[in-house]
Amino acid sequence: IKGLWAVTILVTVVILFVALFW
Repeated sequence: IKGLWAVTILVTVVILFVALFW
């Protein structure tokens, strides 16, 4: 599913942002 790819990348980016700016 293409949508799953996008969601996975989005979640990864969000986690990275939270990890960096927490």
